[in-house]
Amino acid sequence: MQYDRDNPSGNTTDELCLETALQSTLDSISGKWRMRIICRLLQGTQRFSEIQRPLSGLTRHVLTLDLRQLERAGIVTRTVYPSVPPRVEYTLTARGYSLKKVFLAMEEWGLNPDTSRRVRNDLPLNQ
Repeated sequence: MQYDRDNPSGNTTDELCLETALQSTLDSISGKWRMRIICRLLQGTQRFSEIQRPLSGLTRHVLTLDLRQLERAGIVTRTVYPSVPPRVEYTLTARGYSLKKVFLAMEEWGLNPDTSRRVRNDLPLNQ
């Protein structure tokens, strides 16, 4: 096989597209708190304190950074209402709500005792 400088792994175009798509998804939602924040927002529009309160250990600073990142990724919309004090609400975008399927699949995988057994015992997935 000849070495391809633009594709050192030797993966096919389809494999590269899949890797890129998976990496993009993981970059957007990975982190200690982002998936939990998204889960909170799957329940509906919430204010900053409503997101933070049930997530014990999540600091205001980290929540602010993660919400900004989720907003840049097009997953969350931030709405500021002109009032005193200012009222800010966070809502999932259509792109954000589309992650519900991903989260449900992850939940199913985590609840599947057969999958859990394989992970605990480091068994190959085809057993």
